[in-house]
Amino acid sequence: SSTGSNYVSRASGTSMAAPHVSGAVAILRQYAPDATVDEIKQALIAGAVHPSMGEPYPNNNYGWGVLYIPSALEALDSIMHSPVADLRIYSFDQNPVLPGDTVSGTVVIKNVGSDIDGVIANNSATADRMDLLVNSPQVGTILSGDTAHRDIPFRALVHDTVTTGTLLSVDIEMTGAGGYLNPAHLYIRVGTAPEVSYYTHSNGALDFTISNFGEYGFAFYSFYPLNYSGFRYLDMTRNDLFEGAFLVGTDSAHISDGVRNIAGEPDNDFAVAPGGDLVVCTPGTKADQQTYSVFDDSKAENPIGLEITQKTYTWNDPPADNIVIMEYIIKNVSDSLIDSIYAGLLMDWDLHSDRIDSGNYNPDSDMGYMWHGLTGSPDVVQAKYRGICVLSEEGMTTHKMVSINKQSNTNYTLSEGTKYQAIASNILGGNPFNMEADFWVTVGTGPFNLAPGTMDTAVFALVAADTTLDNLIAAAAEARNMYDIVTNIEIIDNEILPERFALDQNYPNPFNPSTTISFSLTKRSHVELSIYNLLGQKVIDLIDKELSAGNYRTSWDGRDKFGDETAGGVYFYRLKTGESSQTRKMVLLK
Repeated sequence: SSTGSNYVSRASGTSMAAPHVSGAVAILRQYAPDATVDEIKQALIAGAVHPSMGEPYPNNNYGWGVLYIPSALEALDSIMHSPVADLRIYSFDQNPVLPGDTVSGTVVIKNVGSDIDGVIANNSATADRMDLLVNSPQVGTILSGDTAHRDIPFRALVHDTVTTGTLLSVDIEMTGAGGYLNPAHLYIRVGTAPEVSYYTHSNGALDFTISNFGEYGFAFYSFYPLNYSGFRYLDMTRNDLFEGAFLVGTDSAHISDGVRNIAGEPDNDFAVAPGGDLVVCTPGTKADQQTYSVFDDSKAENPIGLEITQKTYTWNDPPADNIVIMEYIIKNVSDSLIDSIYAGLLMDWDLHSDRIDSGNYNPDSDMGYMWHGLTGSPDVVQAKYRGICVLSEEGMTTHKMVSINKQSNTNYTLSEGTKYQAIASNILGGNPFNMEADFWVTVGTGPFNLAPGTMDTAVFALVAADTTLDNLIAAAAEARNMYDIVTNIEIIDNEILPERFALDQNYPNPFNPSTTISFSLTKRSHVELSIYNLLGQKVIDLIDKELSAGNYRTSWDGRDKFGDETAGGVYFYRLKTGESSQTRKMVLLK
């Protein structure tokens, strides 16, 4: 590939493979303009050459093999001109649909094989999401190379409980004369697809760019060069973060993340979940700037089955203007128990262009950190400190630093096993890493064990300070104080544990402008305490985190999740754990 100034270099990875594959697709499309996307894909795979015959394909070295256009063209001829009937879904035009709407459209079936009589399209859909209004239409005869669509209507009612952005699947079983059977699928998007989004927390002292897919930074000269702010503190002309990302895993074969992979490219394992679009509140109910988004690991090579709700918080004024709190509510959306889950953050800090960086960890603060300058060096002022703290109950279970060389590629690319060890191995301690080097650093927490449908919370804070380590430790302590304010929960005399799960009546009731809600837990649980209006719409989550057994008290100030005052009237508040739920009524006076 060209690298500028009339030079070329050798490289590998998807960035190099993509133009080759795109060119091959163009050749096959020119050769057979009517070929479908699936037919071209099948032809490229069928025509691929296997350089190493002793390996199974596909594999992580060669994928499906090396492109070979002549063989792909021959394969495309065979695929498109089958001697037997071969029915495919050619297109499906539908009206835009929202939850509660009826979706209608026309299915177009194409026969890329021989003639076939007596075609019937049998439809089925997930019963708890959609009701089919037209089922098993008679299609009749479809000649070779022809399409049939006039007699194939499709109509279905989408349930109003479906989340906007969800992609629904409809199974279509196409049958015909002679025992012909071919299963296919229709996909219906409810609302618009979730969008990848970015937001920069900015308070005058600190800038930090986040996304709704678990990756961070995005400054111009960084791993994700999108010309955002990255991470800047006090000196707003310089970005300190080359790469940042969230990681979660159960073992070296199941690690989902946005960190660079073995090819030196982002893994991009996370996809924005339906309803997970980035929501920004300035000011928010808990902080001056806060965000909410949801992503899942559906794009991972081996998905774990997790959905992650990400919440971020920053404040405008000292002493909290050098803190970013990153809260991750991890939910098991699979049908099986998932145990030994570890979560972590990777930050590749570049605190100065000379890359004279050092680092260590502080067990009292549950913090891994880096600073600019060698310990004991008389020539360098140790002025910059950047840290990652663990604020969740499990504390810091892992701190790892690895020196890298971006020019020679030493430790620059990361395998799945390396990533897992970076968040799930023992803490690396001892003396500071006193060497002139470029580092990436990870901090991990866990493990969590999640039954299907249950959740737990991992919470981190990014902290920044200049001049001394004591200033950074003070920032870590302030981060913990601010998170206590965010959770807004007061523990009430937990020396005597409660005997039953209970949600008390709020006091005062009726109330204006605020009221107190008390509750009791008999065992450690993930707790959701939410406010709903009379229409059943959620107004705000007061609590959404893991709590130990005990007695607790929190308050509601009559505002919604956007910080706006709600109207006077009747509201409901519900306390829910994995095993129990209780709801009470209250009245807000205006």
